[in-house]
Amino acid sequence: MPTTVNQWERLPYSARQAAKRRIAVMRRVEKAILAMWPQTMVPAYIWFNTYADVYTDLVEEAQAELVDIAAETVDIQLAEQGYTGPTGLTANPEAFIGATGTGQAVMGLAYAQALRVTHAQDNPETTYYQKHQIWNYAGAMLFQATQTALADTSRTAKMVQATARPGTAMIRVVRPPCCARCAILAGKVGINVGFDRHPNCDCDAVPFADYNNRHTDPELKNYMFDTGEYFASLTEQQQNKIFTRAGAQAIRDGADPAQVVNARRGMRKASDKFGSRPVFTDEGTTVRGWASRYLRQSYNQKMVKRGGRYMQTQRPRLMPEEIYRITGGDPDWSLSMLHANGYLLDASPQLDGKRSWFPRDEQVAAARDRTTAKMIARYEKKMGAERDRRDLSADSRQHPSYSELVVTTEKQFKNRKRRALNAARMVHGKQVPVPDIKISLMDPRNFTAAENRNLRGRSRVDQGWIVINGAKQGQELTILHEVGHHIERFVLPDSKSLERFARVASGTVTVRELRKCKERALSAKELGHYDYLLGNREIFARAYAQWVTIESGNRRLGILLNRHRRSEYSDSLEQWPDDDFTVLHEALNQLFKGSR
Repeated sequence: MPTTVNQWERLPYSARQAAKRRIAVMRRVEKAILAMWPQTMVPAYIWFNTYADVYTDLVEEAQAELVDIAAETVDIQLAEQGYTGPTGLTANPEAFIGATGTGQAVMGLAYAQALRVTHAQDNPETTYYQKHQIWNYAGAMLFQATQTALADTSRTAKMVQATARPGTAMIRVVRPPCCARCAILAGKVGINVGFDRHPNCDCDAVPFADYNNRHTDPELKNYMFDTGEYFASLTEQQQNKIFTRAGAQAIRDGADPAQVVNARRGMRKASDKFGSRPVFTDEGTTVRGWASRYLRQSYNQKMVKRGGRYMQTQRPRLMPEEIYRITGGDPDWSLSMLHANGYLLDASPQLDGKRSWFPRDEQVAAARDRTTAKMIARYEKKMGAERDRRDLSADSRQHPSYSELVVTTEKQFKNRKRRALNAARMVHGKQVPVPDIKISLMDPRNFTAAENRNLRGRSRVDQGWIVINGAKQGQELTILHEVGHHIERFVLPDSKSLERFARVASGTVTVRELRKCKERALSAKELGHYDYLLGNREIFARAYAQWVTIESGNRRLGILLNRHRRSEYSDSLEQWPDDDFTVLHEALNQLFKGSR
C-alpha cells in the first residue's frame, strides 16, 4: 500500500502543475516587493507616494491571474475525475481583486506599514537604530501580508469555482514538512474547507468530483493523509519541534495526535494560589466533547456552568506537559492520566473491554492498576518509616507537621489567628457566622511533657475555648481544625449530617489506607492513635480545615497545607491529596450551601 505521508506527490499531475504556476506568480510579486522596499530607510511618506499605486497595481494584477489559474485548474481536475455536471458558471476575477481575505483594501496593506514607520520617524524619543529596526520590520510585514492576501485569493477562487459545480467538494492537502495543526487537518473533506492559516502556510485545497460517494470512491485514497504515519516518519528531534516535547511524548505513548494538537486551543494556566501553576485546557470538556466522557467517568465529575456559554466538566482537562510533570515520566501513571484526560481514542472511558473498536482497554486498565499499587506501596513505605521513627502517645491530638520547633510571639499568633478566622468567615459568609471562640496560646505548665511535645492544639467545645501550641508550625491550619470541631457541634443540623459525611469520607483512598495502618498497628498506643484519626469528628475537622483552605484561596494557608502533606515528619494520611479530596469538597459544599 502506498505511503499516506507524501500526500502532495500522489495528487494528479494537473494539480501539481497548477500549484507551480501559482507559486511562480507569487514569487514574481515577492521579488517586486523586495525591490520596492529599499534597505536604506527613507521617509515613509516619500515611499508611499512613490510605490503605493505601483504596489496596488502589482498585487491586483496577480490576484486576477491567480483567479484565472484557480478556475481553470478546478475544471481540469474535475474533468479528469469524470465530472459531468454543469460547468457554465465561472469565478469572476473582478470580484476578487482589490481586497484581501479579511476585506481590507490592497492599498491598505501598504498604508498600514507606511503608517507604522511614520509613527516611529515622527517620535523624537525613538533612536535611529530603533527607527531602522521598525523600517525592516515593516518591510517584512508587508511581504508576509501580501503572501497571505494572494494565497487567500487563490484559495477563495477555488472554493467559489467548486461551489458552482454541484456535488463537488474540496480536500485540504499539505506538503511535508508541515506544522502540527496542518498535519491533523490534511485530508479533510468538506463543501467549505476555509481554514485558518499561519504565516507562510503552503497548504492547498483540491477539488473532488463525487462528494456524495466519498466514502466508497477509490479515487479518494490518493488524497488521504495519515498523521500517525507522518509523525512516525520524523526523527525524535523533529517530533519534539513540531508537536512540542510533551505533545510528541504523549503521541509516542499512544495519544491521538488530533486530541493533543487541538487541546492547545483552549490551553491556559490556573491562578497561582498555592505556589504552582497547573496547565490545563477547556478543549473537549463540554457535554459533547470527547474528553468530557473520560473526565466524568474517571473522576466522577459533573457538568457545571463555569462562566461560559456551555456546560463543562467540573474538573479541568490537564495538558500533556502537566501530566508528565505530575507523573515524573512514570509510564504507567502517564498512560493512566492520558486516558483519564481523554487523549486516547483506542481505549473506552469505562475500560470494560466490551467494544472491539477500543483495543487498548486491557492495557490501560493494567497500567491503572499498577499505578494504584505503586501509590499504595509508597504510602505503606512512608507509614513504615513513621512507625519506626516516632513513639506517639495515644491521646495526642496530631503529629508534629514539621521537624523544627518555633517560638511564637503574641503578635505573630494574633496575625495567624486573624488569617485563619478571616478565611473561615469569608467561606461561610454572613448566613452562618463562625462561633465566638476564645483562642489563645497554650501554657506549657497546664500540660504534660508528652502533650507539649506532640500536641498541636486542643479545644473544649462545651466551654468555647481553643489553645494552640506555639512551638509547632502550621498554626493557622490547627486553628481551622479546632474551629471545625466547634462548627460540627453548633452549625451542623444534626448528628446524621456528620454520619453521612463520614460515610462519604470512608470511600476515599486516604481513609482506607488509615484503616489498613490500624490493622498493622504494633502497639496499643498506635492502635489508639489510629482509632482517634478515624473518628467521625476528627475526620470532619481535618476535612473542614482543608476545605476552608481551598475555598478561601488564601495563599499562606495553601502553602501550609502543601508543606504539611509533603513533610517527611508528618503523617501523610492526615490530609487528603487534591484528587482524593474532590468528593469531600463536594460534600462540604452541599453541607454548607446555605452559608455560601
